[in-house]
Amino acid sequence: MPGITLAIAAAKVDTWLAAEDAVCRLGQSFTTDTGRTLTRADLADIRDQIKFWQGYVERLQATAPGARRQRPVIVYDA
Repeated sequence: MPGITLAIAAAKVDTWLAAEDAVCRLGQSFTTDTGRTLTRADLADIRDQIKFWQGYVERLQATAPGARRQRPVIVYDA
């Protein structure tokens, strides 16, 4: 089974960003007519997932073929 590709990780970021938008628009919880309070989602958890997947995308981009790699340069004074 192949690992998670850049396209999959980017799609996860988009999914979690959409979830964040929905929670911001609709609220994290609501109360029914019977007085019962239900929680749709936890905004903090959603934001943690966004950070996780954004980091995953950045790691995949850094290791992609053709990606620029930074290397330390040591200058010797002659």
